[in-house]
Amino acid sequence: MRRQKVFLSYRRSDTAGMAGRVHDRLRPILSDDNIFLDVTAIVPGADFRKSIENALTQCDVVLVLIGPRWMENDRLADENDFVRQETVIALAKDIPIVPILVDGAEMPKPEALPGDMRELHFKQAVPLAHATFDRDMALLSERVLGRPSATPQPERPRPFALAMSMAVGAAAMLAVLLLVAIVHNELTGRALSASIGRATTMALILACGIGGAWLGRQVFKRRSFAGNA
Repeated sequence: MRRQKVFLSYRRSDTAGMAGRVHDRLRPILSDDNIFLDVTAIVPGADFRKSIENALTQCDVVLVLIGPRWMENDRLADENDFVRQETVIALAKDIPIVPILVDGAEMPKPEALPGDMRELHFKQAVPLAHATFDRDMALLSERVLGRPSATPQPERPRPFALAMSMAVGAAAMLAVLLLVAIVHNELTGRALSASIGRATTMALILACGIGGAWLGRQVFKRRSFAGNA
């Protein structure tokens, strides 16, 4: 199956963060060469108008990210506005356009759009939110690209790192026990085993080792969870 080419159109002041997340999620299934990330992909010194038109001509679908501030300051009234140019060219060349409504944004009314952009209002939009990003991207990827979403899987705990964490925990607890034994010897002039018995001392050593290993495992699990959150 031929890999589709996708054009991401967005405003930096409005949806740059979401555009970056979408780009990163699409990379595993499309590759960088098949994703045109707005004007950031234009070579310095190149005519941005021609670069945009060439990129759009090669793309199979244009994702127009519309955020809550997409139309602020009446920027679409400017014929040189990047987003307007990208949308107008795609509409004129009949390139499939999918409006992406970011974080609860609403589709602009036809009368609020410049005349050459009003057809955008009638394109079926897809919602996309940071809070439900994985679910929304899965639907977007399947419906628009016909491909399963490349949802990142949580990293599996590394056996060596887990073993080291447990060993450190056990060593820490045994070090505490050793400190107690030293203090006891300094205060009483007797070894700890002489005071509580060898059997009790061995049981205490074993308990400290096991307890420390358990604590080390819990610390490792918490760090792994925090890293995947």
